[in-house]
Amino acid sequence: MSTKKLSVRATDIAEYIRYQSCDRRFKLKYNNYELAKKDIPFSNLIFATSLDPVLKEEGRRRENEWETSLQKDGFFDLTKMRKESDEENKATEWNDFVEKLQNLPEKQEAYGREISIEGTLGEFNISGQIDFVVLLWENDELKLRLVEGKASRKDRTYHQVQVALYQMLVCKLIGKNSINICGRKLKPENIECVVVRIDENTNKSQDIIKSPALNLDIIEADINRLVASDGVLKRIVETDLSDLDYQLDQKCSDCLLSVHCLAESAREKRLELLGIDSSIVRILHKVGVKNLDDLSELDLEGSQAAEIQKDISFTENLELLQLKAKTRKRTLPDGDSNPDTYEVKELQQYSFQSQLPEHIINGEHLIRVYLTVEYDYVENRIGALAAHVTKSQGKLDPKYLQNEEGKWQPDPEIKEYIEVGKNDNNKTVYPSK
Repeated sequence: MSTKKLSVRATDIAEYIRYQSCDRRFKLKYNNYELAKKDIPFSNLIFATSLDPVLKEEGRRRENEWETSLQKDGFFDLTKMRKESDEENKATEWNDFVEKLQNLPEKQEAYGREISIEGTLGEFNISGQIDFVVLLWENDELKLRLVEGKASRKDRTYHQVQVALYQMLVCKLIGKNSINICGRKLKPENIECVVVRIDENTNKSQDIIKSPALNLDIIEADINRLVASDGVLKRIVETDLSDLDYQLDQKCSDCLLSVHCLAESAREKRLELLGIDSSIVRILHKVGVKNLDDLSELDLEGSQAAEIQKDISFTENLELLQLKAKTRKRTLPDGDSNPDTYEVKELQQYSFQSQLPEHIINGEHLIRVYLTVEYDYVENRIGALAAHVTKSQGKLDPKYLQNEEGKWQPDPEIKEYIEVGKNDNNKTVYPSK
């Protein structure tokens, strides 16, 4: 049996948490996108970087600010020579950084930026790059502060997972090779972690030294379970991609790998295209409903449907689910989508009670505001705002028009409509414009 460890980056595990423990995403990203690259043309261009270039540049600018603040506080830069070389973005290896630390005079506080680290946790060989490693002296004791800087205004769990991984690796490394400076030994309990980000109230970068150290005991326990021999991550790596559960939902909107999941799901007409929970998919698979074709052709009065609805874990409306499957199939290969019509189906047999107020209340017209906002998440400000203010009896009627090339696009002219009755087929009749 092979004893070779599985290799991942610390960011891979952190992003697994960020994307709601998506097994499929972790599998596709494993081993430098090995599986994803097989199926996607020009994958090297797509997977060159998973970071928004604007956010990446903002992160670099913030890191420069944090470095400047350390220098102003008298911290000595141990990686200065690296940054002055031609290889500006090259990280400093952990052992090289430690060697420089141990040559420092007593009481000299120092830091290193972009410190490369690698070690084994559980079944995995984990590597990563620590944004800042800061040496502090407190009451004649050495302290090492590991810092992860983020161009974010929100405290995220996956940020703490990333820095917790670094702390666990550092503790293992100094357990094997201790760090001694001027006769003083760095203790594992004196390694602390912080995640500094943008303060949402002041819009300024948080202070590396003044920020309180994180308590990562619970997160470290969770990481140990993830990377264990019987843990989730090893199971994902050893499981075939088609057998992994996943759900297509709002988390996929900013996931680089959605280009693979959506395309492959469409090609195979998978049930996940309906955005349903993976537990619902498993129930359908159990009775032989394997894809959208099976679901759209399911006899709602038959034994398969009865078996599905007998399962107490099935919380969906099967009839509505079938209608969604038929609608979703229209835009897939061999579908019956008509480019001259909307790619939707009307839910005629379902009525939903609106919670919006009437447009006329006690004879008074209700003033209504329809608002859309474009938010710049980097600069924390509104980039564009549009509003439609009205007190008419009509309802907002967002239309799509065909342009000169025959493609559908939103009609920029705001329109409203008033229902004037029902026809023989019980469909709403609108006045002609």
